[in-house]
Amino acid sequence: MMAVEEGAFNGLSLVEKLYLHDNRLMGLNAGDLRGLTSLSFLSLSDNNIAIIHLGTFDDTPKLEFLFLDNNLFISLQQNVFAGLSALRQLTIVATNFHPPEKLFKTVPGLKKLHLEGNGLKLGGFWTENTLPPELFQDLENLEYLDLSDNFINSMPDFFFKDLVRLEQLNLGQNNLRSLPEDIFRNTKALTHINLQYNEFDEIESNTFSSLQNLKELILNGNRLKTLSESIFSAQPGHLILWIADNPLRCGSDMCWMKRGEAEGWLEFGVQKNIEHGPECVNYKNKLWGSIDLECDKGKRQ
Repeated sequence: MMAVEEGAFNGLSLVEKLYLHDNRLMGLNAGDLRGLTSLSFLSLSDNNIAIIHLGTFDDTPKLEFLFLDNNLFISLQQNVFAGLSALRQLTIVATNFHPPEKLFKTVPGLKKLHLEGNGLKLGGFWTENTLPPELFQDLENLEYLDLSDNFINSMPDFFFKDLVRLEQLNLGQNNLRSLPEDIFRNTKALTHINLQYNEFDEIESNTFSSLQNLKELILNGNRLKTLSESIFSAQPGHLILWIADNPLRCGSDMCWMKRGEAEGWLEFGVQKNIEHGPECVNYKNKLWGSIDLECDKGKRQ
């Protein structure tokens, strides 16, 4: 199917779920979804959609879940989601689209947003795929944001300032080398952060200082040689830390990890590969669980 026939959904006012994925749809026009007044779930993934015209969703006021993955968008018009006041989840993955600054202004109730794998950029020279700095300013109810597998190498400190209810953030598989100290100042509801497979060689002090609810931090696959306790302002209640595939060296500034594990407030997602360093006592097998650190005594092997 390459196009929706006029009146195709007339008389289907009770339909709540519609699967139009894996077709050859090239675009959607105003009126194409007319008749679907009870629709709550719509999958348009894996088509050839290059454009969605304004007014397309005027007849679907109850739509809560919208999937637009793997299409051919060049851009989405600023008010394309107008009329979707009930929308809770939006998935736009692997489309290489160019988001306009106010793209999400008409969906303030959105709770879950997937934007991974779109070639989106932030930092460096401006391109058509550059994320507008104010892209998320209207999403105060957002709880989950996935920006993984893009080309983000930096971001301004105010980038997430309006995401006051955000609980889960995925920035994995980007080109990040650092984060502004205040980037999480307003996102105090965050419980899970994924920063794996970026280019961090250090995490600045106080980066996570405002995140008293943080439960999981994923730092796998970076360039970290050490990780200081000063990234937190206070001891987290209980934290699962993932740090595999980093060139970590066991030193006195790493002793907080061993102490946290012993005290029960720090848990590791997987075994940690730690290179031998002068602060390690009775070092065995390059696995943290086999290292007996005497940090408080400052003994050396």
